[in-house]
Amino acid sequence: MKLHEKIKFFRHSKGFTQEQMAEKLNITPVAYSNIEKGESNVSMKRLEEIASAMEVELLDLLSLGEKNVLVLHGDTNNSLYCFLQNVNFSEKQDILPFELQKASLTLKQQEKQINLLEQEIQHLKEIRLIAK
Repeated sequence: MKLHEKIKFFRHSKGFTQEQMAEKLNITPVAYSNIEKGESNVSMKRLEEIASAMEVELLDLLSLGEKNVLVLHGDTNNSLYCFLQNVNFSEKQDILPFELQKASLTLKQQEKQINLLEQEIQHLKEIRLIAK
């Protein structure tokens, strides 16, 4: 099952409409519909928001079958986009390089987020000192 199909499946299982999900995510119903149709890239942050809104674990959305690989792409805005891609693996060992790459990219993204948060904390401390 592809990522957008899983999102739709979980939404249906929770009894939410697309409009309700769009409202929970602060996006337009059309934008949410595009996510469920697989017509738009979904950032890792947005996936976390979707999982939270549906009250499911992010890993439930990202769980992979034997024929799926999570493909991650970074961009210049420190966002991480991902999608599930069908791949035929002759042996389970063939998936290991992809899983290692996924884990490595996830760690890099988390490190970027930590650095941004540390910068924000420093900035807030400076503002606080100026305000005194």
